[in-house]
Amino acid sequence: RGSHESTSDTGLTMGKLDLKLSDTQDVAIRVSYKKDRSDTGAGWREGQTGFLGGGGGDDRDLGVAFRLNTFLSRTTLNESRVGFSRRFYTEKLYQSEHPGPLGPRPTVRIGGSNFGQGQGKANSIHDQRYYIVADSLSFYRGKHAFKVGAEVEINDSWEDSRFFWNGIFYFAARAAFTRNEP
Repeated sequence: RGSHESTSDTGLTMGKLDLKLSDTQDVAIRVSYKKDRSDTGAGWREGQTGFLGGGGGDDRDLGVAFRLNTFLSRTTLNESRVGFSRRFYTEKLYQSEHPGPLGPRPTVRIGGSNFGQGQGKANSIHDQRYYIVADSLSFYRGKHAFKVGAEVEINDSWEDSRFFWNGIFYFAARAAFTRNEP
């Protein structure tokens, strides 16, 4: 009984381009974009004493990669790579239009334990950026291959999260709670 509804919208777009610039050079370019939007509807189920939390999110991913191969000789290859990816997503938690007979409730913390609604985070924003630059030199001699190179990776992440969106009451112990002494 009661109601609960969920929706999802997902899309992925990818592209690639391979070019032979000359007898000694080739280029590869890759691009991808993905979006995922979801909505997990909130609901109140008859006969339950708790609220069924709902939420949703918006997740977007972008990736770009570039590679240049240069054959310096028949036995020597230089490979240069540059890449970037970004993931930006939001999480939204909300209450039902009819959150039950008691209405929206705050979180109550007694000692180290949380009780009630809103124990998790809500309405958070995440922005992750990842950069990579690499270069390598490969040598081929008969059945053997040797490769030397360097790679630098940078991960830049930022997050903004909201916790306890309906408020929180702190009580040192159960006795303080029963006396209503936060």
